[in-house]
Amino acid sequence: MGMRALGHPDTPRPPSPVGAESLDDLVNMLRELREWAGAPSYALIAQRIKQHREQRGMHPGRRQVSRATVYDCFRLGRARIDVELLTEIVQALGVPPTEAVAWRQAHATAMGSASTASVVEIHQSIPPPSTVFAGRQAELDGLSARPLGSTLAVVGMAGIGKTELTLQLTARLTRQHSYTGGSYFVDLRGYDASRQPADPYAVLRGLLTAVGQPAGKVNRLSVDQQLSEWSAWARDRSFLLILDNATDENQVRPLLPRRHRGHVIVTSRRRLADLAHVPQTELQPLALDDALELLTQAAVAARVTDDPTSAARLAELCAGHPLDLTIVAAHLGQHPAWSLEDQVRRLESTPRGESIRPALAVSYRALNPDEQRALRLLSLYPGPSISAEAATSLLDRDPEEAAKLLATLDAEHLVRHDERGGVRLHDLVREYATWVTRHEESFTEQRAAVRRLIEYYVRGCAYAFQQVTPAEDHAPRLPADHAHRVPTEAVSDPRAWLDAGHQPAVVAATVAMEYGLSAPVAELSAVLALYLAEDGHLAQGEILHRLATTVEDPQHRARAHRDLSLVHQTQGRHSDAIRQLELATAAGPDPLPGRTHNIIGGIYNELGRLDDAVRHFVLAEDEARAANDDVRVARSKNNQANAYRHLWRLEEAEKLFAEVVEASARLGDTLNLQAAYYNRAVMFEAMGRCDEALHDVDAVVAIAGQHPFRGILPASHNIRGLIYQRLGRYDEAHSHHQRALETAVDLDDASTVGESLTGLGRALAGAGRLDESITYFERAIAHAREFDAPYNEGNALNGLGSVLRRQGLVDDAKALHTQARELGERFGDVEEIARSHVGLGHCASAYGDRRRAVHHWELALARYGEMKAPEAEAVRRLIAQPRPAPIGLRTRHTRR
Repeated sequence: MGMRALGHPDTPRPPSPVGAESLDDLVNMLRELREWAGAPSYALIAQRIKQHREQRGMHPGRRQVSRATVYDCFRLGRARIDVELLTEIVQALGVPPTEAVAWRQAHATAMGSASTASVVEIHQSIPPPSTVFAGRQAELDGLSARPLGSTLAVVGMAGIGKTELTLQLTARLTRQHSYTGGSYFVDLRGYDASRQPADPYAVLRGLLTAVGQPAGKVNRLSVDQQLSEWSAWARDRSFLLILDNATDENQVRPLLPRRHRGHVIVTSRRRLADLAHVPQTELQPLALDDALELLTQAAVAARVTDDPTSAARLAELCAGHPLDLTIVAAHLGQHPAWSLEDQVRRLESTPRGESIRPALAVSYRALNPDEQRALRLLSLYPGPSISAEAATSLLDRDPEEAAKLLATLDAEHLVRHDERGGVRLHDLVREYATWVTRHEESFTEQRAAVRRLIEYYVRGCAYAFQQVTPAEDHAPRLPADHAHRVPTEAVSDPRAWLDAGHQPAVVAATVAMEYGLSAPVAELSAVLALYLAEDGHLAQGEILHRLATTVEDPQHRARAHRDLSLVHQTQGRHSDAIRQLELATAAGPDPLPGRTHNIIGGIYNELGRLDDAVRHFVLAEDEARAANDDVRVARSKNNQANAYRHLWRLEEAEKLFAEVVEASARLGDTLNLQAAYYNRAVMFEAMGRCDEALHDVDAVVAIAGQHPFRGILPASHNIRGLIYQRLGRYDEAHSHHQRALETAVDLDDASTVGESLTGLGRALAGAGRLDESITYFERAIAHAREFDAPYNEGNALNGLGSVLRRQGLVDDAKALHTQARELGERFGDVEEIARSHVGLGHCASAYGDRRRAVHHWELALARYGEMKAPEAEAVRRLIAQPRPAPIGLRTRHTRR
C-alpha cells in the first residue's frame, strides 16, 4: 500500500503545529494529527514509514521502524524527538511533503534551537537622555545620592518613564563619578512581544566579553566559573551598568555582583520582591503640573498657556504617562494647525481596541499612509535596532524616501535614531505597531517585507564574503543581477559588514522562518557558514544552521547539517559533528565532491583514528577527481599529507605537500595554500629542518595578511614557538605560545587551545621554570581529556613526566610516561611512544637500573630511527654515556 491522503471530509487540511513552544505541545499536536487522520494504529504508521523509505531507495538495513519507536513519539514528557522520524510520521499521517516543513520548524522551536534568547547586544556606552524631561526631581535626587557600590532598581508600569529617568540619572552620575571600568547598557527584552527575553547567562557571557575576557575562554567556563569571573571583575572596578526591561528577579539575579565599586541600575515593570537588598524606586504617573510642564517643554508652550483646560484634559487622557505625553506633544509640534482641543477630541474618539494607548493611536492615525506602513513594517524586525539601509530594504523605498519616512517617525517620537544611525522602537510602540500590523497589513505584504529584509542580508553577506575570500568556493556566489543591490556598507568595508551584520542577519532569519521563507534562510546559512566557524561566532552559527536543517529542500538541509557539523567540530563536540554528517548523508548527496569525506576524515584525525582518516581523505580525492574539481582534489591531498605526517610516512607527506602548494597557488586557492604551508611547517619542525619550517610559517602569516579570517594564526604562533624551543630560544617560544593561547581561546578553537597549553608547559620547562610549567601541563591534560585529543594528551603527559623527574618525583614521572606510552600505542602515535621510552629510560636510570634504562632508550631509538627524527642522535648519546649516579628520589606530595 502506498502513501495516500487522509483526513476527515469536513476538515480537509491537517492540523498545523504552529504555536508549539515545548515538546509536550508538539506531541499534543501530533496526537491531534493522528485523530484527524482517522486514528491509524502505531503499527500501521510504522508500516507506511517503511514503505516510504523503500520508495526513497533507502538501504534495506535502515528501512525498518518498530511500532514501539513510533508510539514513543506520541508520549508526553519526552526529552527529545528525532526530527527525521517526526517528519516521516506526519507524512505517514497524510501531511503533504510541502507542508511537513512546518513540523520541522515547530520541532526546532520546541527544542529551543531556534531561540534568539541567547542573541544579546551589550552596548559599551549609555544612550543620551532626551532633552524633554519634567518632574521626578525627588526620585532623581535620591537615586543620584547613592554612593559607589550601589545597586538600584526603578520599577513601574509600561510607559511610566523608567528608562528615561534612568538615562537622566546616568547623565548626572557620569558628571559626579569617573567610571574607569566603563559604561554598559543592556536591553533585557523582558516584555517585548516580538522577541524572547534575553537569557541572563547569555548576557553574563556578553558582559564578560565586553569587559575584555576572550569570547572563547568565556564559552569554555561553566556557569559557576562565569559567575565567579564576573564577581571578581566587578569587585575592584568602578563601572556603570544599566539592565533595562527586566522580566523578574530570576533574569537579573545572575548579573548583580554582591560587591562592586560602581552603579548597577535595573528597570522593570514589576517590583523585584525577592531582591530585598536592592532599594527600589517605584514611579507613579506624573502629577498635573509636571505633565503640563512636559507639554510646555515640547514646543507647545503657547498653546498650553492659551488653553489650560484642554491641556489639563490632555494630561488626564494620557493618564500622566510620559511616553504618551511626549508623543502627543510631538504630534502637536509637527502639526501647528492643530489646537489642543482638536487633539483632545481625537483622543476621546479613539476606537475600541486602541484605547489602551490613545496617544499612540492618535499619532498613528495622523500619519499619512506611507508613514503608517513604515511603522507597521518596522515592527516586523525583532532586533534591538535596525540599520538605516536594512530599514530601506524592509520598507521597499529608495534611500531618500526611506530617510524622510524615518525622520518623520522620529519627529513624532515613534522611533528613535541611535548613536550609530540605527532605528529603535520603544517596546510599547513596537507592541502597538505589531497590533496594528496584524489588523491592517495583509500576511502577503508582511511576508514580502520580511523576504526583502532577509534577502538584503543574504546579498550583503554574500558580497562581503566574496570580497574577503575571492577564491573560496564554500559559499554560494552572488547572482550578477543582484550586484547593484548590494548594501553600500558592505561595498565600502566588507569585513566590517560581516562583523556588524552577521548577528542581525541571524535575527532576521528567525523571523523569516516564521513566515515560511526557508529558501533565503538556507542561503544565508550557506553564505555565512565559513565566516561564523572561522571567526568563532559559534553560537550564532548553531542557531542559523539549525534553522536551515528544518527546510524542505533536501540539498539545503544536507548542507546545513554539514555546516552545523563544522561548528560542532570546532567546538570539540566530535560525536555531535559526526551525527550531523550522518543526517547530511541521509538527506542527500553533497554537491561539493569530497567535502563530506574530508570533514569526516578531519574528525577522525583529531580523534587519533588515522587509518580511518586516510581512508576518507582518499575517498574525497576520488570523488573530486571524478568530478574534475581540481580545487577539491588539492584539498583532499593536503589532508592526506597531513595524516601521513601524523603517521610519520614523511616521504609521502613531503611529496604530497609539494604538489598541493603548487596546485593551490596555481588555482588561487589561498585557504588551502595557507593550510598546506602550515601543515608542512609542522612536519619540517618535527624533522629538525628549522629554516624550512620558518619559511613556511612566514608564508602562512603573509597569506593571513590578505585573508581576513584569523583561525590559522594561533596555530602558526604555536609552530613558531616549537621551532624556537628546538633552537633553545625559550623566551621567544613562550611569547608565541601565549599569543596562540589568547587568540585560540577568543576563537573557541579547542584543538589549538590544547596545543598552546602544552607548548607553554614545554617552553617554561626549557627555561627552567618548572613549577610554572606543571600548571600548564596539568591544564593541557585536563583539556585533552575533555575534548578527546589523544595526541596532545600524550604530549602533555610526557612533558609533565619529564618535569617531575627533574624535580626528583620519579615514581610520578614513571606513571605519567607509562600512560603516555599506552595512549600512543592505542592511537598509533609513534612520536609520543618514543618520547615515553626516553622518559622511562631516565626514570630507570634514576633508580640505578642501567640495563632497563638502555632497554627503553633503544626502543626509543628504534622509533626515532623509523621517523628519521633529529632526536635520535641525543638518544644514541644517552646509550653511550657512562653509568650516572642515581639521583635523590622524592614523592610528589612532598615537593612543595
